[in-house]
This record gives sequence, structure tokens and C-alpha cells, in this order.
Amino acid sequence: MCVYFVSMKKKIFKFLNSKRLEIFLLGVLFLLTNVVVFKYVQLRLDITDEGIYTLSPISVEATQKLEYPLHIKFVVSREVPTQMKSLIQSVNDILLEYERAGVGKVILESIDPSDSDSLKEEVVSYGVPQTKFNVIENDKIEVFTGYASLVLLYQDKHEVISQLSDTNLLEYRITSKLEQFTRSITPTVAFLSDHGTLQSKRMKEELVTRFEIQEVTLEEPLEGIEALLLVGPKEVFTDAELRVLDRFLVGGGKLFVLYDGFMVDEKDFTREKNP
Repeated sequence: MCVYFVSMKKKIFKFLNSKRLEIFLLGVLFLLTNVVVFKYVQLRLDITDEGIYTLSPISVEATQKLEYPLHIKFVVSREVPTQMKSLIQSVNDILLEYERAGVGKVILESIDPSDSDSLKEEVVSYGVPQTKFNVIENDKIEVFTGYASLVLLYQDKHEVISQLSDTNLLEYRITSKLEQFTRSITPTVAFLSDHGTLQSKRMKEELVTRFEIQEVTLEEPLEGIEALLLVGPKEVFTDAELRVLDRFLVGGGKLFVLYDGFMVDEKDFTREKNP
């Protein structure tokens, strides 16, 4: 049984509309993917000097499970600011590790859409966006517009990993895509829809790319659900509802609870203890 308690900020509604949500969503996705989909939580999140470009065992396993060739196209502008060259080299090094792990099943290619109209059309067909990067040149912050994305092609499917700005989460993002390509069943993640829980459209839009999404109550047994998310519940659970949750956990379900100990009134910023 897995229960995650995450303390939320006072102004949670503002948080749900802020850029910080993107980081939060990546955290939720990481937890869900590892707990629901992967057997072991071994993915590397932080690149260190020790084994900096060595894939984790779960990434190697996911790569070796490929039954058909995987084409990875690194869509990148040839002319980039000096500061971005180290990023591009790091991405290439990680891709080479996937190529080695794939033992002939992973095919790498780098393309610059500015080379030809046909390449531009190809990139557009994949839905690869141009990316804006803030770089420092001559002690000034300048905006560079170019390409730095990955396109993963497997049979008749394709996935895009866009706007590469660092490599800290790159292995996780690539391996998650490989798992999507090869799995036969999509896990179901449910949101509790009552008890005053927050309903984040953006969070669901992120999760739906990886899971089947449902909204549920605790009036009936939770069947066919891998994980249940309780986002900011504000109402007391009845004994019957707690029994439903208990049976869900005993049956192997995963429960993610994002809970604040106090409720804050947005008008006068007074607070009262959450039930």
C-alpha cells in the first residue's frame, strides 16, 4: 500500500494556474509511472559525475523489450548559442546509450529542419515546435529561437519530447514513451470528484497522455483502478467511505493524497483546521 501526503500551499488555486504546476505535474507523473507501471523505482532523475550517461536497469529493460525498430530523430538546429552546445552533446550521449542497449533495434538520426523544405514539412507533420531559449550573450539575455526536440517513431506510433532545456529528466521521459509503445493495457487513474476536492483540468490533460482517467466517488467499490488521487479533500469521510478506501488499498490499489492541514479563506486570509 502506498500513500503519499503532499502539503499544498495556501493559495492552491493560484498554484494550479502557475508555472510551478509543470514541475509538480512531472513529480506526480514520475510517482504514478513508477508505482503503477514499473516494477522498480530505479530511474535516474539527477545526473551526477558517477555514471553520468549510464542508463538505469529499468531503462535498459524497457529498451530490450522492443519487438520492432525504434527510430529516434533528434530535431536540432545546427547553429546554436555556445551555451547550448553542451546540452546537445549531453542529449546525444544519452541517446547513444539507448542505441547500445537496443542492440540494433534503436536507430538514431539528427536532422535540422532548415536544411530543406521537405525536412521542415516532416517536422511539422510530427508536431515539433520551434523552441525559444533564453541565453546570455555579451552580458545580456537574448532569446534564441530554434529546434531542440526528440521524435520517437515505433511502428505506426510517434511521440514528441519537445523543448529540451536540460537532461535531468530526459531518461525518464524517453523510457516512459518506450513503455507506452510496448504495453498492451493502459493503467487507469481516478480522481475523487466529491468531498470538495480540487479538479485540475491541466493535471488531467498531462496524465491522460499516459493513463486512462476517471472521476469517481466512494459510493461504490473501486474496481479496475490502479491509483486514486485525492486532491485537497475538505470534507470528512464517512465510515462506509473509509471502508471502500481500505478495501481498495488491501486489494493492491495505490492512493495519492494531496492534503493541507488548514483551509484558507481567500477573502480575508483567515484559516481554519481542515476536517
